[in-house]
Amino acid sequence: MKRIEWTELPQPARLVGTTDLAGMLGIDTKAAKKLMRSGLAGPAYELAPRGFYVPESPVLDELAGRDWLRAPHVPAFVARVGPPEIAPPGDGRAFLGWHACLPEEQHDSYSRWWPAADPEALVGGLFIAAIATFVVVVRRIEGFETGPGRLRAFDLAEAGDEGAPFRGARIRTPPGGNTVLLPGSS
Repeated sequence: MKRIEWTELPQPARLVGTTDLAGMLGIDTKAAKKLMRSGLAGPAYELAPRGFYVPESPVLDELAGRDWLRAPHVPAFVARVGPPEIAPPGDGRAFLGWHACLPEEQHDSYSRWWPAADPEALVGGLFIAAIATFVVVVRRIEGFETGPGRLRAFDLAEAGDEGAPFRGARIRTPPGGNTVLLPGSS
């Protein structure tokens, strides 16, 4: 039988709870829970009745070190997305929201149905999806479909260099609503 030789004993993973994660990232606990459920902070575990936890890891340090969006940047349509949830019957999507494991080509889960009063003006511009201030999607709006009311389903494509300032950034948006038109800056 082969003997195991350790120079350092294996340690159990330390779990970070919602309150601790919120403090690390400067967000509230509701936003931290959304972030955990989206997979952006790594795999999440729900320990009922105590709440959600993620393992302490370099991913958390990377998130805490992300910079806020800086000038210059182009204008963008920003959608505040949430973690995945089952889509309502007849919606045509398997689920709504965003998750870190989401295949890039399955963008219909977060690209529709958003309020947009003047969607023609958005075509050719950027579509930014953010969870709890963290940008998770940077795409270009190619077109749109109009649904009930003034809700729009956006056709998205890869963004070019104009999306660079948004990639890996955090974004401040005014409170309220689930979308915002972010003006460009120089």
